[in-house]
Amino acid sequence: MAKHNKLSISQVKAAFKRGTPFNGFLVGNRVNQFHWFNGWHLAHAFKCDTYDEFVRHKNACEYYLERELGTRMAIYSY
Repeated sequence: MAKHNKLSISQVKAAFKRGTPFNGFLVGNRVNQFHWFNGWHLAHAFKCDTYDEFVRHKNACEYYLERELGTRMAIYSY
């Protein structure tokens, strides 16, 4: 399985300030790594060019996140 870089929201915001768009995925913080792209396919992969667009995606995912999958979204880049 490929290695993915886990990011904090501060790291994502700093990357946007440097002009680097986001290319990665969000997944519930309690989801087993197997189920990201296999099994239940629970990772939400996307690309975005602005921090506001990223925050909208993250907030929408957290709003519909089931309790057993986590309490917040974990952020990973490719």
